Amino acid sequence: NHRLGKSNSLNMAKEYITGDLVLSSDVNSLFDENILVELTREFQDEKVGAVCGSYNVLNTHDTSPVSENFYWNLEDLMLKGESAMDSIGTIIGSSSMWRKELFYFDEEIISEDLDLMVRITEKGYKVKYAPDAKVYERAATNISDLIIQRCRTALGTIQCVFKHPKEFLLFNKYHSFILYSRKALRMSSPFNLILAMVSLLLLPVNSMIYYLFVSGIIFIA
Repeated sequence: NHRLGKSNSLNMAKEYITGDLVLSSDVNSLFDENILVELTREFQDEKVGAVCGSYNVLNTHDTSPVSENFYWNLEDLMLKGESAMDSIGTIIGSSSMWRKELFYFDEEIISEDLDLMVRITEKGYKVKYAPDAKVYERAATNISDLIIQRCRTALGTIQCVFKHPKEFLLFNKYHSFILYSRKALRMSSPFNLILAMVSLLLLPVNSMIYYLFVSGIIFIA
């Protein structure tokens, strides 16, 4: 009598779905009224295996969610560009739609939607972004919740990197470069920052390259 989690529930629910598409979401998500129209439109292309909508923060009047909202505004720009060129480098699970024949979550992976996205692209399908398919959620308002959220995301990403090393670490196709820069490189950023700070000690203090290096570290931090 223990909880088997979201992935198990959705895998079981798939058996009762009679349509060709599956919409996955979170329990605390609120949808725009036109979200189904916007998401399904992308599947007119038979090469598209999955689509996700845009994530929007509801409680932007609180202090912590302001930075979260800024982050998702940047994500929106990147997802638009990635989708236009090939496939997106991450998927928003709270507003994701999948072809039924491709839909199955690995119940051992924390970031099950990222794992499924990678498996779909491995089969030659594309994953697209529908910016007008909007989903709304309240962002975490305290640091402890945010840390837990980020730790789960990081652990889930690491699992996916080890499960699909060729997709994340080898530039065998354009989408692999996106995944590397979006996910694998982000996981190593703390170590890269430490390396940059150590390297800074070896540079002449009054040189132009020193000040450029300092500016770069501040930007990364």
